[in-house]
Amino acid sequence: MRQKKIKNVDEKIVSFSGPLIDDPAAYKERWREAFGRARANSALWLDADSAQRPDMDSTRRAPANSALSDACARAPLYLEIGCGKGRFIKESALKNPLSLFLGFEGQKSVLYRALQRAYVNSDVSVRELNEVALALAGSGGGGCASRGGHDARADDIDRGSRAVAGPPDNLLFCAGYISDMRDYFADGELDGVFLNFSDPWPKVRQSKRRLTSPGYLNGYLAALAAGGFIRFKTDSNDFFEYSRACVDAAGGFEITALTDDLHVSEYAASNETTEYEMRFLNLNKKIHYLEARKRPRLREVNLREVLEEAPLAGRCEAGRRQAAPKRRVPVAGRKR
Repeated sequence: MRQKKIKNVDEKIVSFSGPLIDDPAAYKERWREAFGRARANSALWLDADSAQRPDMDSTRRAPANSALSDACARAPLYLEIGCGKGRFIKESALKNPLSLFLGFEGQKSVLYRALQRAYVNSDVSVRELNEVALALAGSGGGGCASRGGHDARADDIDRGSRAVAGPPDNLLFCAGYISDMRDYFADGELDGVFLNFSDPWPKVRQSKRRLTSPGYLNGYLAALAAGGFIRFKTDSNDFFEYSRACVDAAGGFEITALTDDLHVSEYAASNETTEYEMRFLNLNKKIHYLEARKRPRLREVNLREVLEEAPLAGRCEAGRRQAAPKRRVPVAGRKR
């Protein structure tokens, strides 16, 4: 869906530079350091050793010379490619405070809305989001302008008794598209990848751009730790069937959840909705859902052993298929 362009969007994004990473490629293999800077003084993270999530990898260690708390260094790191206006990733971050969430979005006008939403509650209007942006821009990113002895920014932001405390400290955003996972993530650095209503790119010549194409799936396999997952949602039946076939063919994944109607399935209770998803539900459209996890170890196939164990009826001498005898086809007019 074409998004409305926002005037001077680059300047406006600067107002929300707190949770925004300018050079994501520079944080390859040290994404937890980027999160650690924002929560070095957070009691939640300093005391989190006693309340670790069961899905944390207890063997993960902090990078050398890192001042991160041990709990933050072992926290699971999740990526959403194409985070849209940020509803899904912000709500996920709020509900999972001991996990780290990273959102990539290529359209700056859409990213701007996601950054706005990160600062306020999810039920505010677009007008109130704009008021937040104006208030932050007016403060110059530092102190707040005063109005009649009051804090002007606080007056503008705290409309309708809605408290605005800033973005969750376990949520970061990046502006840009991911064409190769290896440009941004080291092997085994991620614990999960969310693909929510990605562009299906229906034309054949555009198939490599699909986020579930073989090229991208190989990148996920490299970036995911053992047991890490990809979770994929779409309203397109054709895109869903294509994605399922590609995941099956990738070999390194095991499909652990699959449904053609997410909201009447057993996975509905744990589902976090997106902006697009709410729109499709209002139109009574079914949502397709797939979860696939990286196998602990890719199975190595020895071709010689496979041939030796094959039934004799299916084998040929020297491992070569015997050619079928040529059949003579009579030609009209030719003497026999």
